[in-house]
Amino acid sequence: MLEEAGLTGITPDPAGGRLGREENGKLNGLLIESAHMDMFAKASFSNEEMKEAHTIASKQFAEKGITSIHEASGFGLQNIRQLQTHSKEGIIKQRLYVMIGALNGADKIVRSMNKSAIFTGLGDDKYRIGPVKLFLDGSSSGPTIWTRDPYTSDADEYGVQYYEQEEVDEIFIPAHKNGWQITAHAQGDAAIDMLLNTIEKANNLHPRPDARHRIEHAGIASPDLIQRMKEQNVIPTPNPAFLYEFGDGYAINYGERTSNMYPLNDYLEADVPAAFGSDCPVTTYSPMRGIHAALTRMTHSGQVLGKEKTVSLMDAIRMYTLNGAYASFEEDIKGSIEIGKLADLILLDSSLLSADVDDIPEIKVEWTMIHGEVVYSRKVY
Repeated sequence: MLEEAGLTGITPDPAGGRLGREENGKLNGLLIESAHMDMFAKASFSNEEMKEAHTIASKQFAEKGITSIHEASGFGLQNIRQLQTHSKEGIIKQRLYVMIGALNGADKIVRSMNKSAIFTGLGDDKYRIGPVKLFLDGSSSGPTIWTRDPYTSDADEYGVQYYEQEEVDEIFIPAHKNGWQITAHAQGDAAIDMLLNTIEKANNLHPRPDARHRIEHAGIASPDLIQRMKEQNVIPTPNPAFLYEFGDGYAINYGERTSNMYPLNDYLEADVPAAFGSDCPVTTYSPMRGIHAALTRMTHSGQVLGKEKTVSLMDAIRMYTLNGAYASFEEDIKGSIEIGKLADLILLDSSLLSADVDDIPEIKVEWTMIHGEVVYSRKVY
């Protein structure tokens, strides 16, 4: 596969990534960050494969009570076209808010969108165009996130930085001016700081009343960064289930900073409307696992990382529902059960509000309704 992709032992590492090598320089098959993303451009899926994948994914999401998805568009423009087609055909049952970007060459895609005549909000309540998106750093579990201080596990390591500040400004400020919501994968505090710099410049140069720019993940969100989010009306999308799956590694790699990773209660106290996401398939898409992690901040081994950053059950539910709707400018039509809003509802097999906290991950969905239509039922009623 490496040979078919044109990669050999003398191939240099790409910017923002690394090719895994044995001691003799031979490639060992490990593709890190941009090297991994570059492979997506060479190993794309066929239309039929994507149709089958979307069919399976929509069914699985419905089984977990998911009625809306903020789609990160990792597979680029071709997949965005397929998402729209399969939404229109009814293959994808969930409502889609689609980010415009890609794992590979996102900067080129965003630049092309700056020249287009469209911007965030185009579409309807089933399929809507969301923000333009870049990747600013690596992954929290890599560990390859870009940090202001060195890793606790490696005093010489600061992670992967994809762009310089001037590049992010040059790409995103025109997008803001043209009416786009902007967002970026930013896990480390250095990456979050860079994105906030750009957002602040954009808001000052071209004021907009309600831009609602986002930060995907916002991993190490220290108090100074949260204050800046508040000042710029920025929406972070933390992933509480990461704490359960990857938290033991976080404690090793980031040390005391782990308590500032996905600091949910800090967002509440600062009145910053954080919206929960799963980042599936990086971790489970089950909201019940995410809610449990938000209430406990417990890792797979039982460590508790920053108990003071937990939130109440009702706050966790709001962050998954109403705040998610707010992050896509749709809080007036969904996100809560009210007269006049869309009939996107689920029925659970037991009370979430009275459940023992440790039992929450095992709560099942009896049925899922989207726009008044039952799209999944565990039993025949």
